[in-house]
Amino acid sequence: MGNGLGEIGNAWVIDGSSWTYGDSRKGNDRTNMLSATALVRVLTIDPALPAAAAPDLISALEKLFAQFTREDRCHAHAITVEADGRALVIAWEGAPLSGCSHDKINQVLSAHEGRTGCSLLAAPPLLVAVAGTPQALMRGGLRRLIQDGQVGPDSASWDVRATTLGAWRDSAGKPFAGSAVAALLG
Repeated sequence: MGNGLGEIGNAWVIDGSSWTYGDSRKGNDRTNMLSATALVRVLTIDPALPAAAAPDLISALEKLFAQFTREDRCHAHAITVEADGRALVIAWEGAPLSGCSHDKINQVLSAHEGRTGCSLLAAPPLLVAVAGTPQALMRGGLRRLIQDGQVGPDSASWDVRATTLGAWRDSAGKPFAGSAVAALLG
């Protein structure tokens, strides 16, 4: 999916009925309303979530977070699908969500796994661009791609271990060399 953002990838965001594309390093209309200290849960997606499936997934999560807001579990939130459909970013302002809240999120994700055929809960944990396209990878697969020269120091990577929106933005699409992802390989 070409978008003029190079290896950064598309970000789909829902805000009512308007859809926009954004650069995950800069945020987008919805995530820009949240502070850099907003908490995040980032999940890799494999295979990539088709653009046509993103609205249903985001809408279902938006409904759940509207309930969380009414129950004072969070004060504001944003949900985006980024990195050409390879990352789901759930961001919220407020305290860390409880295990029960994460269980409810997981129920929504599980239902959408069945509908889309995309792994949302158990996709490979590393996100690196291979030939300019973000891919969810396991460590062994990433090591092979590095050895084969398909992933190099300038390949984009994303740190899905980010716990704040600012950390996610700072890591999104960064060159592999010196990234947190490269550090995992030792």
